[in-house]
Amino acid sequence: MTTHSGSMEVVDATRDLATPCEDAPPGQAVGSAPRLIDVETPRRLSDRAYDYIVSNIANGNYPPDSRVVEREVAEALGTSNVPVREAMERLEQEGWIKRIPRKGARVIRMDLESVRMLCQVREILECGIVRIVAENHTEQQIAVLRASVERMERAFEEIDSDAYFEADSAFHRDLARFTGNPRLATIHGTIYRQFCMAIPKFMFEAVNKTSTRKRKLEHIEPVRHRAILEAVEQGNVPLAEQRMRMHLGGSYRMAKALEDFQRALTEVMD
Repeated sequence: MTTHSGSMEVVDATRDLATPCEDAPPGQAVGSAPRLIDVETPRRLSDRAYDYIVSNIANGNYPPDSRVVEREVAEALGTSNVPVREAMERLEQEGWIKRIPRKGARVIRMDLESVRMLCQVREILECGIVRIVAENHTEQQIAVLRASVERMERAFEEIDSDAYFEADSAFHRDLARFTGNPRLATIHGTIYRQFCMAIPKFMFEAVNKTSTRKRKLEHIEPVRHRAILEAVEQGNVPLAEQRMRMHLGGSYRMAKALEDFQRALTEVMD
């Protein structure tokens, strides 16, 4: 319906909404809503590319300073270069890779300063995470965390670095998940993976083999994880935060010891 007011024409916008669609595709009822097509959007493809590259960095297939070739990733995933390029933009923003014009992308090598900054971010995030979980948790969640701590303790005694870091990752990941805040868990996951990339697993084995039994009982990471868990289970927020802060400080000291070891080894080799 169209009405006129002076020189102004007013169109009834509801007319077309009530009019059946005469150009409906075959098999679709006239006037019905269009069918939704389940397609993999470019955004979802870029997420796949992101996860693929991060996983290969974390497991050592893309070691520090190695090239990440856009075309090769696209071929591995069976997609075009566009979503891979989008994933690389995100990876560069998050500090995983460095893209250099006409030279491609390379995995960033983490130095001690990078580890220090990651530890700062982890402290802010994980002290907040442990506070939330200490204030509000279930018995089932505590049981899940306890199982991870027990796996860490067994792995440490058996000098099984793969099992140890898998259990360690589960402990921190589940703590973040138990906050009930998916965005917080996602941000934490990114920072945690970057940190793990900077701490070679052989450092774990070196610390284990050279530690005395007394040092193991007082200072090793499984003991710190159990102490964090006990404070969380008790609902003791200040103690949980304090123990998490001590744990993360130990991680930075481990990274510094690793750098000192590598420097000494280089001097000997020279």
